[in-house]
Amino acid sequence: MTRHLNHLDSPRAAGRLVTVVLADDECMFRSSLRHLLTAPPAVIEEVYGVHLNSGFEVVGEAGSGEETVSVVKETKPDLLLLDLAMPRMNGLWALSELEGFRDSMRTILLAGTIEPSHLLTAVSSPSADSS
Repeated sequence: MTRHLNHLDSPRAAGRLVTVVLADDECMFRSSLRHLLTAPPAVIEEVYGVHLNSGFEVVGEAGSGEETVSVVKETKPDLLLLDLAMPRMNGLWALSELEGFRDSMRTILLAGTIEPSHLLTAVSSPSADSS
């Protein structure tokens, strides 16, 4: 069974590649995400049974919260995949620094574990995607 994903409901993303910034302090994890996201949509459908209207373009990567803020401001992506536990500035702090991008960017938080208070902070942030 093939599932259809409208990965972003933004008219900005219709008919073109969805731009993504990967923010995680683990280089191997970022590399794995990049390879998965840049696979052709036909391969994703064949392997995972998910039909994508368009593919993804990784426009930036960051290994710390500070780098995340800088890369997002420079590239203005459609989607931010954000690790909560990063050095020099954690993901929640980076997310708060990016509040001005909430209307043009979706955020997916990545976490091995998350404290209930951190989850509440993340979902109450205007730029976090709570869907």
